[in-house]
Amino acid sequence: MKSILKRYFFNFAINPFTYILVSAFGIFISLRFFVGQQFFLGAGSTDLHSFFSAFPPACILFLPGLISISSNVKKDFTLKSVFIFLPEFLSVFLLCCFAIFLSGLVPVCVSFFGDIEISQVIIGFIGILFYFAAAVSFVIFIFSIIKSAGASFVVSAFFLAIINSVHNIPLYFNPPEFLSAIIKFISFAWRFDSFSKGIFSISDFLFFASCAVFFYVLAFFIKEHKKGNKSVYLKKLKRAFLFSFLLFTIVNENLNFKIDFTSSKNFSVSKYSKKVLSQVEDPVSISYYLSPKLKSLYPQVKDVTDFLQSYAVESKQVSVEIINPSKENIAKKLSEIGIRGYPIRTSSADSASITNVYSAIKIDYLGKSETIPFVLNISRLEFDLTRKIKSLIEEKENPVQVVCASSFANGYSLAFQYLEAEGFSVIQTSLPSEKNLSVDISFDELSDIPLIIFGSDKFTKTDCKILEKFILNGGKVFIASQPYSIDFEDNWFVKQNESNQLFERLMFTFGIYFKQTLTCDISNLRITMTSNSDVNGNKKSAHTEYINYPLWISLRAQENALSGLSLFWPCAFDIDNEVAEIERLKTTPLLFTSNRSWQIPRTENFITNPFAVPKSAESEEEYSTFAVCASTTKENEKNPSLILFADQYAFSDSLLSYNSNSIFDVDSRSLDFLCNGIFMLNGEDELLSLKTKTTFNTTLYKISNENIRNAAIKTLFTTCVLPIFINLTIGFVFFLKRRRFNK
Repeated sequence: MKSILKRYFFNFAINPFTYILVSAFGIFISLRFFVGQQFFLGAGSTDLHSFFSAFPPACILFLPGLISISSNVKKDFTLKSVFIFLPEFLSVFLLCCFAIFLSGLVPVCVSFFGDIEISQVIIGFIGILFYFAAAVSFVIFIFSIIKSAGASFVVSAFFLAIINSVHNIPLYFNPPEFLSAIIKFISFAWRFDSFSKGIFSISDFLFFASCAVFFYVLAFFIKEHKKGNKSVYLKKLKRAFLFSFLLFTIVNENLNFKIDFTSSKNFSVSKYSKKVLSQVEDPVSISYYLSPKLKSLYPQVKDVTDFLQSYAVESKQVSVEIINPSKENIAKKLSEIGIRGYPIRTSSADSASITNVYSAIKIDYLGKSETIPFVLNISRLEFDLTRKIKSLIEEKENPVQVVCASSFANGYSLAFQYLEAEGFSVIQTSLPSEKNLSVDISFDELSDIPLIIFGSDKFTKTDCKILEKFILNGGKVFIASQPYSIDFEDNWFVKQNESNQLFERLMFTFGIYFKQTLTCDISNLRITMTSNSDVNGNKKSAHTEYINYPLWISLRAQENALSGLSLFWPCAFDIDNEVAEIERLKTTPLLFTSNRSWQIPRTENFITNPFAVPKSAESEEEYSTFAVCASTTKENEKNPSLILFADQYAFSDSLLSYNSNSIFDVDSRSLDFLCNGIFMLNGEDELLSLKTKTTFNTTLYKISNENIRNAAIKTLFTTCVLPIFINLTIGFVFFLKRRRFNK
C-alpha cells in the first residue's frame, strides 16, 4: 500500500496541473471572502461563515480535476477489489487536506483585523474534512462509471454543482413539502452550514461519513460488475449493504443532537432560561409562523426552528408548532395580533413579483399572548422568548418613566417608540418645577419606577435637590446629558446656562467631575456638508464635502457596548471616589473613548465648525482614553442606582436619523444601550446576559482606516500570492529530484 501511495503522490508531484488546481482553489477561497463581501471597503466582518461557505463551490472543479490527474496512474497493482480505490481516495483526500491547510491563511490574516471565534475555525475545518471525504468518494464513484476521463470530469462537476446549490431551488418556486425534504437531504452545502457556525451536528457528521462509505462501496460494486462478477454472494452483499444504508439513513435523519462549541453557547439554552421555564405550571404554546420560501432566502431561520425545539425540550409544559402562514385567511388573523408579512421580491424566468413572507412567533399562556413580529436569526431569540414568557407567568409589566429636561427642539419620540417596542411601559413625567405645565405628575411621585432623564437645560435648584434625594433613597436613574447645550438647528454654538451648571454640581455628589472641555476622537463619524462658498466667503457653485468630524465620536466595540455606539459633542469626566464615599457610593466608568482622543478647551467659545475644528491633538501627550459613561452603586449593593451617559443628543430624533433615508432608518445602538441601562438598574443582569449572549465583536477594530489599504495589500499577498509561491517551491523541489533520478 505504501508503494502504491508513493506512485499516486509522484504522479501528482510531476503534473503541473496539480499546482495550478491547488493554487486556484486557495485564490478562489480568499477572493470570495475578502473581495466578495467587500471586507476592506467598510462591509468587512470577522465572522468566518462566508469563508467556509466558499469551500463547497470551490470543490466543483477542484475535485474532478484532481481525480482526472490520479486516473493517469496505471492500476496494475495487486490489491483486493474492495481496496482498489483506497490509494486513490487517500492520495486525493490528503492533497485536499494540504489545500485546506493553505486556506487556513485566511482566518490567520482575519485575526489581525479583529476577533475570530476559535471554535468556529476548529469545527468548520473538521466539518470541511468530512465534507471532502464524502465529495471525493462521490467523484471517484462517477469516474468508475464513465470510462472517458473528460466525460467523467464534466459529469462529476455537474453533479457537484447540483448537490452544492440544490437548496437554492425554492428561491424560484415553492416545491411541495416532500420535495423540499429531498432537496435538503441531498444538499451537501446545506448540511455543512452548521459546522461553519461552530456547531458539531451528529446527524450531519454521520451523513458525510456514511456518504463517503456509500459511494466508495458503490464504486467497488461497479468495478466488480465491469469485471463480470455475477456471483450470488455479491448480489446478497449488495442487497444487505443497500438495506443497511437505507435503515441507517432513516435513523440518522431523526437524530437532532448537536454540540454547541461557540464560546458563549449561542445555540444552547442558558441556565437562566431553564430556571424561568421551571416556573411554568400551565401549558405554554409557541407558534412559529414561517414561510417556506424564507428558508432558502435566509438559511439562518433553520437555526430559529432548531432553537425553538431545543427550548421546548427544557419543559414539559412548553410546546412548539411550526405553521405555514400561506393558508387561507391566516394573514388577516396574524395582522390582528400585530404580525405582518415582510415584502420580498421574487422572480422567475418571465416575471417578477412581491411576496409577503413571515417569520414570527406567538406565545400563548392562560389566554394571554405575546408576539415576536419578525425574527431571522437567533441573535436575540432566547432573550425575547425568556423575557416574554417571564412577563406572562409573573403577570408583571416593565414600567419606566421618562423626563425630557432638554430644550432640544426635535425631542425624543424615537426613544419612546424604541422603549415600547422593547417591552417597556413608558410613563412621561416631569421635573418637580414643571409639574402641571405639561405633565401632571413629577418623577419623585413614582419612586419605585426607574427614571430616564434626557438633558439638563431645565433643571432648577429644587429639582437637583429632589433628584439627589430620589437617588440616595433608592431610586434608579439613567441620566443622558452633558453640562452644555448645542444649538443644533442653527450654528452649532455651545452654550451653558444656569441649569446646566446646577446639573454639573449635582454630579459632584457622586464623584463625577465634568471636564471644562469637549471631547474629540480619531474614531469619529463622517458627515456630509454642502456649501456654495469657499473658505474666504466668496460664492461658488454648490459642492458637497465629506468630512471626518472629531466631535461626533464613534465608540469602538467594548465590554458594555459590544457593537460600539455614537456620541455627539460629548463631555468626558473624571471620577473621584473619595467624594462618592462620603455618601457611601462608588462610581465606575462604563464606556470609554479610544486611546487617540483628546480635549478641546473653551476659549471665547468652543470651536464646533466642521471645517475649523482640529482633526487631531496638537501633541502626542494630549492623546488619552476618557470616560464618557459611568454607573454609581451604593455600598453593599450589586446593581447601580445611577447611570450617567455624557450625551443627550445620542438619543434625539434628529441625530438618530441623521443622514438616513427615512425617519425609521436609525442607528439604534445608543437606544439599545439605554435599554441595557434599565436592565442594569433593575438588577436584571441574567436577562441582560441573554441579550448580549450571541453578540460577538466582528468589527475590524484592530486596523484603523488609515492603515486599511496597506493591510489589504499584505492580506491579499499572504492569502493569494504566498500559496502560489509555496506550490512553486514544492514543484521545483520535485522537479530537481526527478532530474537527479533520471540522471
